[in-house]
Amino acid sequence: MTYKPLIAISAVLLLLFSCNDKVAKQSDAQIIEESKRIEQNNVPLFEYEGLGEISLEIDSIDILYHNTVFKHSAILQTRKKMVIDIPDFTDKYAKKGVFPAKITDEITLKLIQQELEKLIPSEKKSIYDIRILADVHYKNGTVKKIDFCGLFSDEIFVDDVPYNSNNRLAYIVKNAIGLYSWEKDEPTFDMFPEIKDTTIIKEPIVESPWYIEYVKHKVIFE
Repeated sequence: MTYKPLIAISAVLLLLFSCNDKVAKQSDAQIIEESKRIEQNNVPLFEYEGLGEISLEIDSIDILYHNTVFKHSAILQTRKKMVIDIPDFTDKYAKKGVFPAKITDEITLKLIQQELEKLIPSEKKSIYDIRILADVHYKNGTVKKIDFCGLFSDEIFVDDVPYNSNNRLAYIVKNAIGLYSWEKDEPTFDMFPEIKDTTIIKEPIVESPWYIEYVKHKVIFE
């Protein structure tokens, strides 16, 4: 009788050690699995080689963007006409709007700065019909106007001057503001030139806070 409590305690300790060992093994497995997932989602390191050596000149980027794809109309979208227009998500059919966004992440800003330096003025005529308006604020106090125009917001204007398309720049900016989260389930998503471009790196799609709010209300309606 006097040995039963000791036997019981020993049994519990053995069980605890056994459970701890299983948890440890499970944790190791989870860590390995998570590492694999991160490695698969990460952009190849060569794309970021030398990024730390770049002197970041951009402080932040303020953006207004249309969250849907639409054709040119008689009334073109200019900077003066681009104003914040957030729909009432309590309305079951409300989705289309003009949303604000701000880019402050240093890695993203460096990637954008790299691509801006690669831009070449365009000789072809482009229609100045804005879909994404970006004010690039530099640390020296200057501001550069970058506008993405056209049906698929791939026609680039810098300070009102047309430049050749840059799919990598378009992808970085659109993904950073969460535009693709609105379009990823639409037929038009695969029509974006940068999405069709198999030569550029594409980071995992970022969801816009506005889109997340929209989905919350959509779930309620469904």
